[in-house]
Amino acid sequence: MKLDKLKLRNFRSYSQETEIEVADLNVIIGKNDVDKSSILEALDIFFNGKPDKNDLCINNDNGRIEITCTFTDLPNELILDDTIATSLADEYLLNSDGKLEIKKSFPISAAGSISEELVIICEYPNHNDLADLLSKKRTTLQLQFEELGIDPEGVNRTKSKELRNAIRNHFYEDGQIIPI
Repeated sequence: MKLDKLKLRNFRSYSQETEIEVADLNVIIGKNDVDKSSILEALDIFFNGKPDKNDLCINNDNGRIEITCTFTDLPNELILDDTIATSLADEYLLNSDGKLEIKKSFPISAAGSISEELVIICEYPNHNDLADLLSKKRTTLQLQFEELGIDPEGVNRTKSKELRNAIRNHFYEDGQIIPI
């Protein structure tokens, strides 16, 4: 994978969401005190840890630091479960540009404690019955599969990937998701 873009919000002097293209960047040039170091430190926080409460922008709008990284040159296959290969595209985990976009939010309490939230910004189907599909275990997927009355022909119900695909396909008609 290759880092393509960094977005910062409420991090140090970056109060508004700021996008920084880094696709082929190998040098950061700028005057003193323009936050060149903040860009590198934000990347270090994203990959290696949590920010300090003093990293929260003084002019923040919601008490949380947000650091988002977008990646290209993604692997063609990955293993989510069952040792069965799948892809980010097959699991609907890519954004509208076909890239992997991961946002880490760090809410900071009034007492100064910091927690971490992680989300993938993606084009996931908007349907209540599909909302938590990736987090379900195989037995729960099998139950949902049966409750929905999906035709089992051609579906290996011992493989989570195939169950997820069959459940997703159940809610599509003519290439469009059936409304909630």
